[in-house]
Amino acid sequence: MARVLIALLAVLLAADERTPVPGFFDLPVTGGTATFEMLGLQPDERGHAVELLAREMFMQGAATTDRAMAVRTFVADLQQPGRAKEIAPDARPLTIAVPLTAETWRDALQLPNRGDLFAALINNRAAMLVCAGAAASDPSTRTLLERDKGLLRWIVRTAPAAFWTASRSLKFDKDKLLVPGGAAAEPIWEALAVEKMSRPSEFLRALLLRDEGRLAWFYEAAGTMSPERWALVLGTGPIEAQIENARSLYNAFRSADSNWHLE
Repeated sequence: MARVLIALLAVLLAADERTPVPGFFDLPVTGGTATFEMLGLQPDERGHAVELLAREMFMQGAATTDRAMAVRTFVADLQQPGRAKEIAPDARPLTIAVPLTAETWRDALQLPNRGDLFAALINNRAAMLVCAGAAASDPSTRTLLERDKGLLRWIVRTAPAAFWTASRSLKFDKDKLLVPGGAAAEPIWEALAVEKMSRPSEFLRALLLRDEGRLAWFYEAAGTMSPERWALVLGTGPIEAQIENARSLYNAFRSADSNWHLE
């Protein structure tokens, strides 16, 4: 037993900050530690830096806007020949864990191979929201997005905030979405999304697009419910009655603020 513990400790000590994580890749941060310092982030936050960057770069408020603009200008200056040593002489290299692959994001952003991917992400609110959502999602969702690059491009262009909102509750099994309420609730979600679950990519598009993102928000809220609470909300009668109960509940939900939508 002692030998096993010693061997495990050796492996942990040998692993550095670039140790691969399944479903993620190491993205070099332009400006390294200097850029992180401008954002108020710490190197040990690199594992969940995508979510923090989305917040730091795109939150509302004058201070956040000014900081984001300063970071973008700083990163752009660093890309000029000879400027890195001049404006960030003490910066150390740093990478952050980003979901999917670099090639997938370059495809989604239509970015040339030599283009700065970190700079492209922090300058694209939609891509950063989808990236943060993918980081927080189930591995099965990342697998689907990696394989269906057309779906990823559509989400970035059309429904980034809705995806980010619903991402934590999106789970797939062999490309089939595991909806709140389980298999018995599939007719309910098909009725709300007006799409068949046998077409997973199309169903996800409908879920994210319906009512300017409200259905995605409702889906996320339902995803936090326990099976017992879900049954209590919808009742245990015939599926037709449960569908009507779900529609009534969703109609009240989406009408709560007629001016609200996810952009």
